Amino acid sequence: MTPEAIKELVRRDIEDVWVKGNVSAVEQVSGQERKARDPIEGTEVGRGPEQLKSVVSHYRDMFSDLQIEIESLIVDGDMAAARLSVRSKATGEFMGVRVDHKPVSITAHNFYRVRDGKIVESWSEWDRLGLMRQLGVFPMQQERSVGE
Repeated sequence: MTPEAIKELVRRDIEDVWVKGNVSAVEQVSGQERKARDPIEGTEVGRGPEQLKSVVSHYRDMFSDLQIEIESLIVDGDMAAARLSVRSKATGEFMGVRVDHKPVSITAHNFYRVRDGKIVESWSEWDRLGLMRQLGVFPMQQERSVGE
């Protein structure tokens, strides 16, 4: 695949699957053996399109009004890296804290491996501490002046 074709595949994964919640698009962008990894959930959160559909639905239940802006998207060989700005509203409960409709804004970095026109591996690294602070799970540190 050309670098532009890989970028379009990654954009479809982010925009169609995650932002729009179109879980049927998972099969269009993912290989049958796709492994999705997210360190907060453990090493692997989904294997194959069916498990990934469940993961997408779970996250979209926790975070409504999801908006993801692709800040940069770089391709090198069969790998792509995306720097993202994510805005959403947290709903329900997160780590034991009731977070009904709290707005959140974080950054994320996703990495993808592509083979035969499909995403076969993906990794997601996102600002978990920033998210937990915005949700009140961890208190924000008070600003201190220099010399205090």
